[in-house]
Amino acid sequence: MNWQKISDTSDLISYEKKQDKLNIRIEARLNKNRTWSIYKTYFNGESNNFVEEYKARDVNDARRVVNSLIEGKDLSQKEIEDIKVRKSKGLNVSLKRAFKEYDFEKWIVFLNNDNVGFLNVRYDERVEVDLVVDENFRFLERELLDELNTALGLTKMDDDVFFNNYYYKHHSHKSIKRKRARKLVLGKIEIGMGFKE
Repeated sequence: MNWQKISDTSDLISYEKKQDKLNIRIEARLNKNRTWSIYKTYFNGESNNFVEEYKARDVNDARRVVNSLIEGKDLSQKEIEDIKVRKSKGLNVSLKRAFKEYDFEKWIVFLNNDNVGFLNVRYDERVEVDLVVDENFRFLERELLDELNTALGLTKMDDDVFFNNYYYKHHSHKSIKRKRARKLVLGKIEIGMGFKE
């Protein structure tokens, strides 16, 4: 079934649709500080099963988020149950530094001992953190950011910290095999190197 517009006013944008046994509602609400909170809620009967929460700076940003949620994939009942099981297990975040320079660090992110992504931290007038994680962990965004702030010691800093969150759907590797042997030239001496891959 397609999305139906329920409301579109200056302080509320709302859409709803039915999918299998679930009702799905997207609501964007204006906050007192003029920012927007966007919720995608999954209902099973009268009780709400699962809520995804997003933030936006202004009405244009809120409309972009709402449109991307409308166009995006909806969760199934099984996916919601899997998410609830993962959330109930708790969140064990660990980091391993991959690279460090004067004003830049790269960290590998592990959730419950699984490598799920990485983050880059840039120290400038403000601290910027680019977080890249598997889309399957998007629902843990708030908890993950809280844990990362604590683990990196960013909560103790006086500077503003800005997070840019990116999510990927799949991860793949591709290798290319060379057909002929490579040659290495040192000075004027040519050495044939017959690597077999």
